[in-house]
Formats: sequence, C-alpha cells, structure tokens
Amino acid sequence: PQGLESHDQSIPAPGDVKPNAYTTHKDEIAIREGNELIPLPHLPVQTKLRIRGLIQVRDAVRQCLRTQLTDADEDEITLTRQQLNQTYDRFITRFGAVSERANALAFRGDPDLPLLFSLENYDTETKLATKTAIFRERTVHRQKPVTAVQSPKEAIIVSLNEKGQVDLNHLEKLLARPAADFLPELKGVLYLNPQTQTWETEDHYLSGDVRNKLRIAEAANLTDPRFGENVTALKSVQPEDLPSSEIDVRLGASWVSPKDYEKFACELLGANDIKVSYVIPLGTWLVKAEPLTKRSVANTTEWGTDRATALELLEDALNLRTPTIYDKIKEGNKNKQVVNPTATEGVREKQQKIKDRFKEWIWQDDERRERLAKKYNEEFNSVRLRVFNGEHLTLPGASQAIQLQPHQKTGVWRIVQTPNTLLGHVVGAGKTFTMVAAGMELKRLGLARKPLFAVPNHMLGQFSSELLMLYPGANILAATKEDFAKDKRRELTSRIATGNWDAVIVTH
Repeated sequence: PQGLESHDQSIPAPGDVKPNAYTTHKDEIAIREGNELIPLPHLPVQTKLRIRGLIQVRDAVRQCLRTQLTDADEDEITLTRQQLNQTYDRFITRFGAVSERANALAFRGDPDLPLLFSLENYDTETKLATKTAIFRERTVHRQKPVTAVQSPKEAIIVSLNEKGQVDLNHLEKLLARPAADFLPELKGVLYLNPQTQTWETEDHYLSGDVRNKLRIAEAANLTDPRFGENVTALKSVQPEDLPSSEIDVRLGASWVSPKDYEKFACELLGANDIKVSYVIPLGTWLVKAEPLTKRSVANTTEWGTDRATALELLEDALNLRTPTIYDKIKEGNKNKQVVNPTATEGVREKQQKIKDRFKEWIWQDDERRERLAKKYNEEFNSVRLRVFNGEHLTLPGASQAIQLQPHQKTGVWRIVQTPNTLLGHVVGAGKTFTMVAAGMELKRLGLARKPLFAVPNHMLGQFSSELLMLYPGANILAATKEDFAKDKRRELTSRIATGNWDAVIVTH
C-alpha cells in the first residue's frame, strides 16, 4: 500500500485483525502484515477518510452478524442492525456507494472488501446501490440440532442433512429406539451394502454398476438370507439387454477377443495361418501370417493393393490408424517423402471395405452373436444412473433471505455425494450459489477442510460478494492476480495454509 514505512519498534497485531486487513492504531490507519501492525501515516487525506469510514462499516456489519450467529436477544440484534444502517448511511452520504471505484481502490487488499460489496446491489451503469436484506431483517439463524423425530423416514432425512450419510447410531438416538426395532419399517428405503457393511439409501444403492452389485448380493445371500431383498431389488433395476442390432462393433474394440479377429482375417483372405495378438504393455494389435498368405491375390489385390496389403490395412484398422502412402523423391543430395494422393485414396478405400465387411461378419454366426452381445451387456451396459434429490437440505449458516431452487439443492447434494460434478446449467440458473452452498456443506460435514474456488479473472469480486450474500458469516480469502505475483506468492500460500478459511477464492 502507498505510504508503507518500516518502524524500529514493532506493534503486535490484535487477534481480531485479519492478515492484510486495515485497522486503526492510536487514531492512525494501519495494516496487518504477518503478526505486526504497520502504520500508514503518509496516505492522502481523502484515502484515509475513506478507509476509516469503511473500517467502521466493516466492524458494524461484523457485529450485526455476530449477534445473529450467537443467537443474542432480539433487541440486541435489532440495535446492531440500526447501528449498521446509521454507519452505512453516514458513509455513502459522504463518499458514495461502497462499490464505487474510489472506495474499492482505497480498501483494496483488505480481506473483508467482498463482505462490504455484499451489502449492496450495485448497478455499474447508473452508479446506484440498493441495500441488501441484512439492513432490514435477520439473515442468519443459528442451527439448532434436531434431537428427536416422529418417524424413521424423518430420521434418515436428518441424518443425511447433518452427517451426509445414513448413520445408524444417530438414527437410534433420534428415534430413541434400537435399530432392530425400526429397520423393518425402512424396507425398500434402506439397504445394507454387503460389500461395505454400511446402510445406504435406495437411490444410492440401486444405482451405479448394478450388475456387479447383483453378483455380490447373490453371493452374500447364500450365507445370509437378509440380502434376499437386495437381490430382488437389484434384479428389478437391471438395464435391459441391448440386442446385437443396437451394438456397434468396430475393428480394434478391446472387448472382442483376438481369436475372433483371427477368425475374421482367415475367412477374409481364405487362409488358416493368420495370428492376431494384443501386446498389453504396448497397447498394440499385431497381425502375422505365413509368406504364402502374404503373397496371395486376396491379400495384395482383392482386399489390399501393391502399396499396402490387406494384412497391413487390417493391423492399421485394429490400431485405429488411417493409412497414408508416401513416395521418396530426390531433392539435390537428400531424399524427401511426399504423399501419393492416388495410392493413398486407393488403400483407404480398401481399408474401409475391410471395416464394412467386418461389421457384416461379426453378427452372422449365432454362437458368436450371443456370446459377444452378452459380453458387451455385462461389461458396458451395466450402469444405472442415480437420481439425486436435495430437498432435505437446510443449509445451516445460509441467509434466510435467499431461497435456493430445487435444481440448485439437487446440485449441492450431488456434489456432496459424488467425487466430481459438472454443473452444465444455462446462464442465470444460479451456478454460483450452487457451488458456494456445496463448498460450505462439504466443510460443515467434514468432507472438505478448505474449499477452493477457481473463478474467471473478471469474476473474483462478483463471486466473493455472492458467496457472502448467501453465507454472510463466512470467513473467506479472495486472492487476486496480484497476490500470485512472484514476490507475493509465498505469502499468499502461507495465508491459505495458516488461516481457518471457509472458502478460498482464486482467479484461474
């Protein structure tokens, strides 16, 4: 910051001042660097006044949120809200909206600048700002844990919301009944996974690789009849087998055995000495034959050419290669390779002819058709997609003034439940709130310790303020492009490592 100067005597930083934050010390503007406060006496007077005013607004909004989060008396909450309104009104009367460029520049670098931006709905064209809900009403309610419920289904919803999974011990406490007593009431709702020995909801257990799950359940059912209901349920959700007419097999498909390719090559060229093998370390198909077969008319003329034989074209097709024919020409003292377009077109037509013949041949034999169709269905047609539903989410810590849409809650629940999620939603569908809520839920449930969001460079301020609109009490670190400059990168990573951040937001 402008006006930075070193002092012989260091000033210890108070614990409530965040790293890089502005504060006042002995009526002088100071900034925290490391564990010290650095006074900034040489700032322009107008900049000092803006920073002082913004510090007052920041402290007022923090106090307002603190009373809500600690569930203080309603009178105290109302009082801090009035003080926030007075402090904010006093500031904008003198310096304009917090989001105006001059104010943003003066307070640049302070970790709570996004919190101040979240106080306003600012129109960049008209330069007008309107107050957000925090000035009018309570936006955060302290989450009171549910201690008792009426039915086992309600207990599952509470467990999913508070633990992110089905916790049988928690269900027993909520219902004040042993598991053996209420589990019969949850048939068809909960399933015991024989592989993990954990209880899973119906949408979780009856999805994924259901063919493999059925094999595991049938094996478990031989020794434990409890898993009979798993077998029945899994049988009802098995994907319908695709007939051979709906299965597209191309040359080189790894699930077709080398013996099948060998048989095809032999029938194609009228030979019995062709060997096809797959070299696993190289990931390559090899085709070999005796000299007599290599010289045959079928190999060199009918299915191949004098420039590329059928066996070579077959090997190329198995390895997903398209053949190109080159001629060597002499240029001065050097040999140069150039593409022969006529010969290349000829061999590519022959290769396509081999591919088309393979597609006809592969399903002609009854035994081969049944065997390969069964193998394809077993290996590739075995997944049942899970249907996610996030209706049970209450999102503790989120502003009550913002209500997420069902598709947003579903997105949050999917992110919490799966290792990777793409939010392929249209512009304006609320992806930011979905991501923010998911990150906060992951942290609350202990599934993530420090969620990090990488956003486009121009969206840092908008993303940060929207995060704080939804979670006004969140402790966030927003890192700008400047923070990644070579001389500041180490300091930034140290701040990320040492702070207990609810969210770290960086530009990509």
